[in-house]
Amino acid sequence: MVRTAGKQKLLRELVGSALLVGMSAVAVMAVCRQPHPRVCTEFYDSAAVFTGKVVAVRNDPHEEQNPEGWFYRIRVEKSFRGPSGPFIEVYTGNDSARFPLEKNRSYLLFAYDYDNILYVDCCGNSGFLKDSAELIHQIEEIQNTRSGGEIAGRVGWGDAPGFAGVRIVALGKTHTYETRTDAKGRFHMKVPEGEYRVRANAPGGGHYLPFDLTYDNPDHIVVQPGGCPQMQFMPQ
Repeated sequence: MVRTAGKQKLLRELVGSALLVGMSAVAVMAVCRQPHPRVCTEFYDSAAVFTGKVVAVRNDPHEEQNPEGWFYRIRVEKSFRGPSGPFIEVYTGNDSARFPLEKNRSYLLFAYDYDNILYVDCCGNSGFLKDSAELIHQIEEIQNTRSGGEIAGRVGWGDAPGFAGVRIVALGKTHTYETRTDAKGRFHMKVPEGEYRVRANAPGGGHYLPFDLTYDNPDHIVVQPGGCPQMQFMPQ
């Protein structure tokens, strides 16, 4: 059992680290990193990706009326990444990024490691197993990919106009790749796996800046087979 002080420390650190670009923890207070992750993004960002059924729920017995979070014991049905079971425990905080689970229901979960605690939230692709057939198909495609991935993202917020044709440059250790944003400011480019720095070049010179809560840090991204790091840039 994690005592109250320990859970408070975990929650404070989750909030603080969520404000840092590139951290695996995500923001509470309904502030999620942007863009919303595709499966090929979240798969490699997660410490554990698996399906399973919730068999037990617990929290601090002294905080039944206002728990800081819940721990769920899950019987693993299939592990795609990370621990393979037979049981895995995950945690979600009692905040607006919470992802409450129901006992005796089965889920597909993408869990993040934070200080040896597996943490789940509502900012990604976790959901009921019965609704996850297409997501599992995408996971299997990632696992079957032997080489190459994709760099993707957007410039501006949402599908706001005005960011078409922005030059996106991915600087690798030996090669440089580039593409342009589409009419909605979105971009994607196929690249070999490896490490990259990504820049969004504004018309007339200069750069668009990474959004404070960009999903991946453009200054250092790692493309793995079948993976697709995502990032968001904003005008200065």
